[in-house]
Amino acid sequence: PPYFNLSRYDKTIPDHSVIDFSVMDMYFNDSDYADYWRDYEPEYDELYFYFDTWAKSVHVKTELPHTVGIRNVVHEYIMWAEDNCYNRVTGTVTITTFNGPPTFASKVVSIPEDKRGALYTLTVADPSRGPDPITCTMTETVPATTGVFELQGQTIHLKEGASLNADVYPDYEIYLACSDGTDTTTGFLRVEITKEKVDDELPKEWVQT
Repeated sequence: PPYFNLSRYDKTIPDHSVIDFSVMDMYFNDSDYADYWRDYEPEYDELYFYFDTWAKSVHVKTELPHTVGIRNVVHEYIMWAEDNCYNRVTGTVTITTFNGPPTFASKVVSIPEDKRGALYTLTVADPSRGPDPITCTMTETVPATTGVFELQGQTIHLKEGASLNADVYPDYEIYLACSDGTDTTTGFLRVEITKEKVDDELPKEWVQT
């Protein structure tokens, strides 16, 4: 009889994987080399995955389930194969889909010390369908500050009445956390404070020749 023997019976993929994405190879074995495979069929009509008989692999069939607040969904894919002697073998694999967390890159930005109001807007991406609603918080600043910066949505503002002074604090590191309701991504923004350039030279028309 044929048999099912995979070194790995499980696979983990993001829940935003596109339709026809190849999840994993799934193959059956037969000790009788003269036999051939007569048929491959899923044990039942699987909603999210299908078996490509030519490539011998499992693929995404339709949009995968995604719910804010649920990190992982476990699927069991079962199918059988039958050789030309009508010997049948069943194979089972576990496919876990996971939430794609939000992403943003840590950056270094330069801000002039006379700037007020909105200083910098984060670029936060979420790969999940929707995408998921993103909320960000400012967790820490180095050096520690209480009355200098505030986060409104995804934009860092200079608080009213506060000022930047490159001679006192030439740079800050602002640590941030952004959540999609399921996972949280952390990073930081390094803010370098630049001084306004002052031209110490006299205008040319003032120079005696």
